[in-house]
Amino acid sequence: MGASDYLNQLRALLPRGVLWRGLRAPDTTFSALLDALAAEFARVDATAEALINEADPRTTLQLLAEWEAFAGLPDTCSGLGTTIDERRAALVDILTSVGGQSRNYFIGVAGSLGFDDSAIAEYDPHTVDETVDAPIYGADWQFAWKLTAPMPPVQQFNADSTVDESLGEVAPTTRLECAVNRRKPAHTIALFEYT
Repeated sequence: MGASDYLNQLRALLPRGVLWRGLRAPDTTFSALLDALAAEFARVDATAEALINEADPRTTLQLLAEWEAFAGLPDTCSGLGTTIDERRAALVDILTSVGGQSRNYFIGVAGSLGFDDSAIAEYDPHTVDETVDAPIYGADWQFAWKLTAPMPPVQQFNADSTVDESLGEVAPTTRLECAVNRRKPAHTIALFEYT
């Protein structure tokens, strides 16, 4: 409801009588008071309606910082988003991620961070049934697995770069390693290889 709607309601709720007829005139102080109250009621109404959007992390704006604090963001895995949409996406990812233990799940995690065409290798402890050319892994290797991901792109020096930047460096892989280590089963060891 707008300010005019609230003003009509306030005027309709006024008592009847000779005294009140004079106060209803548009140029009186009492009428100005009713206008101010109606404007405040309309502001509170709009804020209450906006609060519905704030309750949803996909559309929040005013309560984004509170939502991030609730989810433990920013952290080393998600980084610090620079735009509102990036921050919301990281928040929704944390709140809706259900986890998994399959190869496809961890390949999907790597893909969501820009490491497409990743693969996972698992290790089995060596037994006497193995062939002669099989690698000899001890019993602890059954808890290790390796994520092979493509080498991240090299960030090249360009016209917008400053004097203190390097001529080229590999983009950091810490987000991938942090995200995988956070989601992996606790009893396993994740190894990383970049090709």
